[in-house]
Amino acid sequence: SPSVSVKTSFPASIDPRKEAVLTVILENLNRKNLSDVEVKIRSSLFNQDLQISLAPLERKAVEFKSTLDPFTTPRDDVVRVSAFVIDPVTPHQFEAIPAVVSVQPYGKIVFEPTKEGAFLESVTRVKVVNSGNVQLVGTYTVPGGFFKSLVSSGTPDFEKRFVNGSRVFSWDVSLGVGETSEIVLVTNYRLPFFLLLAIIAGFVAYFLLRSPIILVKSAVVVGSHEGGMSEFKVLLEVKNRSTRVLKNVNVIDSCPHLVEIVREFEVGSLRPVSILHHANRGTLLKWVIDEIEGREERVITYAIKSKLSILGSLDLPVAIAKFDTIAGRRRSTSSNVMRIGLSSNKGHMFK
Repeated sequence: SPSVSVKTSFPASIDPRKEAVLTVILENLNRKNLSDVEVKIRSSLFNQDLQISLAPLERKAVEFKSTLDPFTTPRDDVVRVSAFVIDPVTPHQFEAIPAVVSVQPYGKIVFEPTKEGAFLESVTRVKVVNSGNVQLVGTYTVPGGFFKSLVSSGTPDFEKRFVNGSRVFSWDVSLGVGETSEIVLVTNYRLPFFLLLAIIAGFVAYFLLRSPIILVKSAVVVGSHEGGMSEFKVLLEVKNRSTRVLKNVNVIDSCPHLVEIVREFEVGSLRPVSILHHANRGTLLKWVIDEIEGREERVITYAIKSKLSILGSLDLPVAIAKFDTIAGRRRSTSSNVMRIGLSSNKGHMFK
């Protein structure tokens, strides 16, 4: 009768990315010539047959080569090997001891970033690939400070973390075998850029369009009667804050009906060109200044007194300065409203 020894020489583990080589050693244990021997390998991963012959007492090593799916998941595979001696009368089967072959885990999460640029905008697209045969988790980070976080958005949302003392945007990605994903980071500086432009334009417009004349109105109590205020000194400070000469400057002030103008003006003080009584606005005073040099300041003073003793407070309306611009247009600017009360110390100026 035929007698065959079947043994295996398998690697303990195999890499599914490489060709698997399984070696079966067969030995004819008697002097009978076995011309037709069928060797079979069976498992969840391997299923191969091979026809060989064995001379009397011959020992032969047979290799089975197989290519696995690269994404075969790690596992322990029990491989069984059988040798069948074909005989029309009495076929014989010989078994090897089952062997265990392990499939190795391998791979990592691969990040493939590409960048796209536009005006004040940066778009980073990151292709995320699981290059292994097991589910893997990877972390992708990019530098991201506080200001950048205000103008950036991510799909999916990023987490702000500190890595080695530096701020970063971070994504944790989990992918199954063969899966892919995408991370998108958009950084848009357009809004802060246009906001900065608007602020600069606002400052420029302010300095270009603001009135070159500053008109400040102030007053001091110089006399009292029966416990109330009775006499006041009013000052109008006219200042050209530009470097250009301003011509034909007219200063117009008004006093309420409750008070009247003291027509005795201080020596050296600019006298009004007209003093008129208005039915609604009280007394109107007008001064004319031919021109004011750049950065020059003029002070106009006059005195008023009340017809009655004022026990509460007195509001003096705004004064107005009108002047000609370089373009020949007529412009005007107003002063502050000035209020004097009994709580004011005598001789103290209020603006």
